[in-house]
Amino acid sequence: MQSFTGRVLIARWRTFEGSYRRGSPWRALPAPNSRWLVTQTAPSCSQSPQAVHFNLVSGCLLVDGKQLGRLPSMIVQHPLYRSIFGDQVMDVVPADIPGMEYATRGHVCDHQVSFALRDRNNLIICAKHTGEGSHILQLIPSEKFVDDLPTPLIVGHTHWLNLGTSEIEIRPAEHTWKSSPENWVLRFAVAGSPTLKNVGGATLVDIRSRTWDMISKKICPLEDTCHIIITYNEPSGSPPSLKADLPRYGLEFFIDEDGELQSRNMRNMVVDAIQSTGTMLGLVNQLVLRPKSQIADEHPRAVIIPDGHISYSTNGHHVQVTIAPEGTRLTYHSYKVDPDLRCLTGNGGLTSKLYQALLHAVTSGCIPDPLTGRTGTEEALHLLHSAACRSFMKLHSRDTDLLREISSLSTRRGWYPAHLRKMQTVSWSCLPSLAQHHNFHLAAKSIMDYGVQLSTFLEGSSSIPSFDLPLFTSHLLERASIRASVFYPDQFSLPPLLGATDGMYASRDVPDKHAEERAFHTAFMVHQWPNRLPVQRNLLSLFTQWEYIQGIGESFSLQYSKDWLQPKFPDIFLSAYDRCRTVTKKDTFQLVFTLASVSYCSLDSHALIPTLLSFATVPEIRSLDDPPRFASYDLSDGFMPSNAILDNIISSCTKDYEISQERQLVARPDEDERALGERRYSAFKDSCSSEKQLILSKLRDAWPCEDPPALNTLEANCCDLSELSGKLGPVFCSCWRNNCLKLHLDVLQETLKQFHAPNPPSKLFAQYNLHPHLDDLNVASPASSVDTQYLFDRDAPVMRTCGSSQVLPDYNRKDLVSLDSGVTVRLQQLINNFRARGSNKFYHNYADDLDRSRSSFCEEKLVAPPDYTPYTMEILLEYHSLRSQQFQDALATIVRALSPASAADNVLYDAGLWPRVTPNFLFTRMASVSGNCLGKGWRTALVHLSHRLLQLQRSRRLLIFATDNNRVEFFKELENEGCEGFDPELYPDWLLTQIESQFLARPVQVKVALEMISPCKGRNTALQLNMGEGKSYVIVPLAAAALSDGHRLVRVIVLKSLSAQMFQLMVERLSGLAQRRIFYIPFSRALSIDASKVQMYRDLMQECMDNKGILVVQPDHILSFQLMAVDRQLSPQAGEAAEDMLQTQLWLNNHTRDILDESDEVLHVRYQLVYTVSLQSSLQGHPERWTTTQQVLSLVAKHAARLVTEFPSDSEVSLRGHGVFPFIRLLHPTAGEELVQWISEDVIGGALENISFDEVSLYIKQAVRQFIATENISNTCIRLVEDRYRHTTIWPGLLVLRGLLACGILVYALKERRWRVDYGLAPKRTMLAVLFRAKDMPSLRAEFGHPDVAVTLTCISYYYAGLTLQQLMLCFELLLKEDNPALEYESWVFELQSVPDSLRHLSGINTESAEQLPDLLQLFACNKAVVDFYLSRIVFPREAKAFPTKLTCSGWDLAQAKRHHTTGFSGTNDNRYLLPGSMVQHDLDYQRSTNARVLASLLCPENDCYRCLPPGQNVYDFIDALVAETPEVRVLLDVGAQMLELKNQELAEAWLRAKRDAQAAVFVNDDDELVVVSRDGTVEPLVSSPFAQQLDQCVVYLDDAHTRGTDVKLPFGFRAAVTIGPKVTKDRLTQGCMRMRKLGNGHSVMFFAPTEVDRSIRSAAHKADTNSVDVADILHWAMLETCTDIQMRAFHWIQQGSDFNRRHSAWIQFSRAPATSISTLKTAWLRPEERSLEDMYAPSSSSQVSQVWDLDMQGKCEELGVLSAPDRSMDEEQEREVVHEVEREHQVERPHRATPAAQNLHKDVRRFVETGRIPAGSSAFIQVLSSLVYTAAEFHERDRWAHNVLVTHDFARTVETLSAIQKADDYVRPVNWIVSSGVGCSSVLVVMSPNEVNTLLPDIRRSNAIHLCIYTPRTTKTMQPCDDLRLYCVPSTPPFTPSEPLICQLNLFAGQLYFSNYEMYLRTCNFLGLNAPDLGDEDLIADSDGFISEENRPAARASCSFKRSQLPALKELFGMRRKGTGYLPTHLGKMLNGRILSEKDFLN
Repeated sequence: MQSFTGRVLIARWRTFEGSYRRGSPWRALPAPNSRWLVTQTAPSCSQSPQAVHFNLVSGCLLVDGKQLGRLPSMIVQHPLYRSIFGDQVMDVVPADIPGMEYATRGHVCDHQVSFALRDRNNLIICAKHTGEGSHILQLIPSEKFVDDLPTPLIVGHTHWLNLGTSEIEIRPAEHTWKSSPENWVLRFAVAGSPTLKNVGGATLVDIRSRTWDMISKKICPLEDTCHIIITYNEPSGSPPSLKADLPRYGLEFFIDEDGELQSRNMRNMVVDAIQSTGTMLGLVNQLVLRPKSQIADEHPRAVIIPDGHISYSTNGHHVQVTIAPEGTRLTYHSYKVDPDLRCLTGNGGLTSKLYQALLHAVTSGCIPDPLTGRTGTEEALHLLHSAACRSFMKLHSRDTDLLREISSLSTRRGWYPAHLRKMQTVSWSCLPSLAQHHNFHLAAKSIMDYGVQLSTFLEGSSSIPSFDLPLFTSHLLERASIRASVFYPDQFSLPPLLGATDGMYASRDVPDKHAEERAFHTAFMVHQWPNRLPVQRNLLSLFTQWEYIQGIGESFSLQYSKDWLQPKFPDIFLSAYDRCRTVTKKDTFQLVFTLASVSYCSLDSHALIPTLLSFATVPEIRSLDDPPRFASYDLSDGFMPSNAILDNIISSCTKDYEISQERQLVARPDEDERALGERRYSAFKDSCSSEKQLILSKLRDAWPCEDPPALNTLEANCCDLSELSGKLGPVFCSCWRNNCLKLHLDVLQETLKQFHAPNPPSKLFAQYNLHPHLDDLNVASPASSVDTQYLFDRDAPVMRTCGSSQVLPDYNRKDLVSLDSGVTVRLQQLINNFRARGSNKFYHNYADDLDRSRSSFCEEKLVAPPDYTPYTMEILLEYHSLRSQQFQDALATIVRALSPASAADNVLYDAGLWPRVTPNFLFTRMASVSGNCLGKGWRTALVHLSHRLLQLQRSRRLLIFATDNNRVEFFKELENEGCEGFDPELYPDWLLTQIESQFLARPVQVKVALEMISPCKGRNTALQLNMGEGKSYVIVPLAAAALSDGHRLVRVIVLKSLSAQMFQLMVERLSGLAQRRIFYIPFSRALSIDASKVQMYRDLMQECMDNKGILVVQPDHILSFQLMAVDRQLSPQAGEAAEDMLQTQLWLNNHTRDILDESDEVLHVRYQLVYTVSLQSSLQGHPERWTTTQQVLSLVAKHAARLVTEFPSDSEVSLRGHGVFPFIRLLHPTAGEELVQWISEDVIGGALENISFDEVSLYIKQAVRQFIATENISNTCIRLVEDRYRHTTIWPGLLVLRGLLACGILVYALKERRWRVDYGLAPKRTMLAVLFRAKDMPSLRAEFGHPDVAVTLTCISYYYAGLTLQQLMLCFELLLKEDNPALEYESWVFELQSVPDSLRHLSGINTESAEQLPDLLQLFACNKAVVDFYLSRIVFPREAKAFPTKLTCSGWDLAQAKRHHTTGFSGTNDNRYLLPGSMVQHDLDYQRSTNARVLASLLCPENDCYRCLPPGQNVYDFIDALVAETPEVRVLLDVGAQMLELKNQELAEAWLRAKRDAQAAVFVNDDDELVVVSRDGTVEPLVSSPFAQQLDQCVVYLDDAHTRGTDVKLPFGFRAAVTIGPKVTKDRLTQGCMRMRKLGNGHSVMFFAPTEVDRSIRSAAHKADTNSVDVADILHWAMLETCTDIQMRAFHWIQQGSDFNRRHSAWIQFSRAPATSISTLKTAWLRPEERSLEDMYAPSSSSQVSQVWDLDMQGKCEELGVLSAPDRSMDEEQEREVVHEVEREHQVERPHRATPAAQNLHKDVRRFVETGRIPAGSSAFIQVLSSLVYTAAEFHERDRWAHNVLVTHDFARTVETLSAIQKADDYVRPVNWIVSSGVGCSSVLVVMSPNEVNTLLPDIRRSNAIHLCIYTPRTTKTMQPCDDLRLYCVPSTPPFTPSEPLICQLNLFAGQLYFSNYEMYLRTCNFLGLNAPDLGDEDLIADSDGFISEENRPAARASCSFKRSQLPALKELFGMRRKGTGYLPTHLGKMLNGRILSEKDFLN
């Protein structure tokens, strides 16, 4: 028992800790604790023993006395824990490591982790690997290494201390638990310093060392020192190295042998000691590099500037600009310093240009920069107004951020106050005022507005950035721009607004001459500083006149302010007096301004000026006592209290008579009241008078004093003394102040009298004369600036042509030699063999064409390698020096001619208002878009200057090639002296393009360009030019620039994959000096187009033409607009947009001049654009259309193993486990034919659920098998099958099977199409499989035109790719809503063997369980049953739709004859046989050898290497084989699309990992951009990457889509691996191989082919498996594939030509008379799109060409050796690329919008409810099937159905009238409310609408004639049937039971899927006349669907009255009810598909 318990506990213990160290045996504790068992684990070297207790009663397990549980929250919330584990909470047990508290219960990445919390902040984390002998690791917090290690080794890393070895390993955070030898390791030495090393032997230099400090100081402008890694390496046998890494930038520097810091990314560049480029002065964060070694100036300097947030601040008189980059990966901009054009040049991208402009702007000063000759502001505006900044495909978020920053540089101006619009508030920054140019905002806004326009035509708005700019007041900005124009040169000022010119200023400077004179006199008087002046004679009198005077103010100032123009002297005089007494002569000029302003205001004020001045000039006044310091003086109070004032005050304080003592006097005897009153009052008055005199006497005696005397000692009865004292106080105070002031003024006045003079100083002028205008003065007034035309109106200088410039020896080009005879012999043999093995005339013609090219090639002579000896470096240097001097002399001559010539000119020059004459300025004047009217002399002078510069650039290139010993390029350059074959003055832009891009066009390129401009054939022409000869780089820019003359819209039509590259190339070539804008305006049907957008599109086209711009466009953009224009004409709701589009299209036809790049591909016959028209509908025969396909594919999977057994070499099969569809590829037709036979045999044997042949004879089965498996069958067989099945439900299924098997769709999908190469999924577009342009590159809008091809390939795509987790969860969600989910789930797990028991049944599934999700995904993601469920329930019902009609366009429309010719060219011309009829192939004489030359290059011996890819080899094995090749392979050209397992970036990274000596891998991303991925995983554009200059350190991968047209300048000696795949033609192969531009002359290729292609090559070459395959065999096979491809596409060409001719004729007719020709247009353009199954697959006879097409077309077929049309048009549908630009709103699953019908309650319905009888002839009731007349369910014998199963008219009518083509299938109402009646001779069932039931419910409750019940069809097996009509009956009295026939028909109408019982099934079969088990084993003759016709019907079916089977119509009805959802496994599903049910089907 104890041993058993021990085993149980051990097992449980292992579930906790994963391992158990068995120690002491288990034993029970002594009583009373005997329920506890205890043991002790065994110790180990690093782990202590642990005591384990187990309670037998409670099951409690204790380890070291602690229960198992979770980590405490203090540990979980600790920052160190969260940095490693995030939010994860661990289950733990007590730790067994000494000192640790907890250990994880399970393992974390094979580690057990232990935790201990020493205190609140000190968390210890240890980890031990589960491996034997592993050491314990302790995690060191990263912050411990701050200031000790560089930040890149701290952030994003974990630091583990190995407690066994005492080493710290630094691991990347993403590999926290994985030790790697590549990680840095910190080792501590017993003696000496610790070292930090990596696997490469590099040692980190101490961050505090002098070495670190010295190196980091050089790099710190670019990177913070804490982010720099400096290492020292001392490899054995090599000199030691010291390098500095900048991980955030991906840059690396090293100390070279000369002790200079050299860049490893930018070859031959070292950090310059002079860290200035001569521009961007004040920029702190930049690193300037110079060439390490150069002979002259052949290599330019460069500057690296980080990209980040720019901030600026003042630094003395200049600005200091800093850049703060943020993030773990930083970008930078690299600019070269161009000394010739005097500017910085970047990579040509918009972001680079905007960033450069911003930096120039913020570093601007008031004088020009030394490099550019312009100020930073001027250089920035020049860039912003350049064509390059207005040439972009779209604005990115970084661009808009930069534009906002640029806009904010303009001074912000706003109205103040905002509502008055009278004044403005101006906000200045710390930048110099001239740098805050008003034009920054306008330029940024112009670019932003253009970006907004372009965004209108971009598909998908999710990536469109915000286009908001800072708000500016436009009026104020315009005003400021006009006012500031005098401060800037003419080219950097805004042109004046229309009609705005300078006006004469209405002068306000002299409103009053006398006032001006007074101010002048005062100023002069102050300046004289006199002490005798005409001062005031009586200041006291003046003060008295003022009355109220302010005292002396403390803050008073004599500084000038506007207040002095209108001074208030009573308020300021005393303050001015006091302040003037302190003024000295040093303050003269302050008084000049102040007192002159006072004089100016008025004459009265002027009189006081001498007095004020005297206060300052008379020293005696300064020595007077200080004036009194009272706040104010009221001189109206006088200088002492007057008697009158005192009297009034005393009187005001007299008490009232009524309360006086006198009022109480007693009456005298005989005194009447009046006399008494008079006596009393008189006594009162006397008392008042006496008291007043007494008080006055007291007050007089007390004066002078500031406060009145105390009056409380007086005896006063009549006066209120306290009130009197209060009123006397202010009076005495005021008089006291006045008196003090008077006393001071008296003394002052006496002093003034001593210095009084009657007149001002005698030195004043007698008269002041002012001349306010200069009209009458003879003074020249030059303009404020000089415009450019003013300069060039001068005489042009005479350019001095130097004497002989013959420095270089004559280049002898006459030494010619013959071609390599070995290559020419092999070429002749290749052509002869091909001709000999040709199977028809076309093959011979093709060979003859190649032979003619070979003859031309052989006639050519090669130039013998010339003698290199004469071209010494001294000679080349002398030549360069001469060319440099010539250019400088020419430039100086022109600059002198444009320099200031007069004093006024010099003034403007000194003021910075003279035009900046720089080389850049001069060359842009030459551009044809500049608009300058240059005279012939100036044009000649500037052309001369251009020639000099081109020759100087050529001399530099010669130096570079000579230094690199690149003799091939040296002699190419030497041979081409440039500018030959064209007139430079006629094509000035050609010169500018060559200067900008630093190349010289070769004569052959000029000839081709001129032919492109004006084809000698006088019609549309296609040319051929060998690949690598500069078609895109030279000829397209030259031709486009010449053709774009302002009268033609030049369009460069380019493939989608090359459009981004072509656009960038055109910008680099033409948007600089030539100033040509490049436009890119996409167009597609996905855009929501209205009249405004059409107008915008037209305006952009017009703008492009007017500005002489060039439009880069894709073919589908052109054709899409054309199709939409036609579509809008045919649409009745088009509106005004239709007319606008028509006019725009006509304008385009008249003005466009097209250039086709890669014309053979653009005009390829497979390209076709299709617009689907009208409303879509489900495919005919749905859902069986796709379920049949799925079932056939199940049979394919069934035979997969047999296929690989019987056809091992003709098929590729990869079995993937039970229930999963295998990877299958058929390699030979024989295998496909056998597979079709096997499947057809299974089908006849009943293997398909959809179709059964159980009831037919063997003879019929054989005919059916032949019908579905053989394409060409006898008429007898056809009649036999048609007679039996044509009008049955089986017929559509038979046609689908025939299409899949006999017509080859299945074999086509498995043989001709490759997953992820030719087709695949594009989930963002559609759920269906779509066409792929190349490997992993879905086409933008292309779909398969053939519906069954699309269905088949969609199924296979999902089988191969599997379902995502989200899709799988959706399947389970729908599963639970199924009719019988458990049964469906059983089918999912039926074939699976490894299903856990917990998941074997549906009840065990919990999709909310995170633990179950991985298991569910593994089990079901690729399970075919689950994938079929997803497809049939979601994908196909929603996406498998068809459109009735379509509009089409093709390459014929691109090449149609127009007013201006269309020209194109390509490197290959095999497509010349299938060019559109309006395009002719014209190869120039010197290009006719191109085809032979390319083949000869491939036939060179170094290319004669071929490998066959072993079957089953994966891509990683292939990469390993590639790496092992010798010579090494650096380029992979996947022409054959064999790299299917990995995406482009994944393959590039895998190759980079395998090839250790490569530093990066180049590939093309999903946006068709060349990018490079480095070893650290960083991906960046190649053009801006450091690896752009070091491709020798890279590997290059080009997928099949980009092996055409993509140009990468590969280093000499590179070798490429070229893959070959099925159907690779000669053109594709040679296009791919010629990516190696020096093929046969420094580059080489080798070939790889899969087994199927290898077999095909050997078969074509008649070689056995043992024989070797050479390059000639490969070319022979490719030529065969080419001929086959051309012949196969001939009929597509004919069809497209016929369609085009018809469409073009109708369009011409329509454009001339739109109103009358609309029907013609519709007939010609609108073609049927949806085809019925009959049309596609029903057997038909073949046709002859001569019977269909005209003589021209027939002649083309005869030329191509094709004499008969294909047997069916399906082949065309499969092979062409059909682009369906479907309006997605029409593909939404919801029905089309319709108007709901008005609800109506008919009176007859109410009468029926009351009486239970149907009124005779009532229109309110309709027989059930009659309600379906407007749907697809057509019941031809509906009159034979019961007439007492009815629906109401309101139930049947759900929407208003539909269009003629629209069905009401989507608007059929479900059956839910049944009213039954048994009144009369027969019962009636009426289906009512919810509205009727709701309204009539009260009447129904009262009725005794009818019953209402709820009904719902039984759609799931678990539902209880409701067809007994007893559910919720109203009224509740027992209703009568309707007859079962009525119930049977009601169920069929309602769409019930399950019968209520077996008897109801038999009754339904009896009603429909179907075979059923109740007929027994009678020898019946029944149709395939079970229907028994009248003549064969037994007595048991005599009650059936139908003559035709009702099942087809019922299938339509049930399909309508089910909305496309399958119902095959249900009772009705089986019955409708001809299956016979048994009683077993009804068992619960």
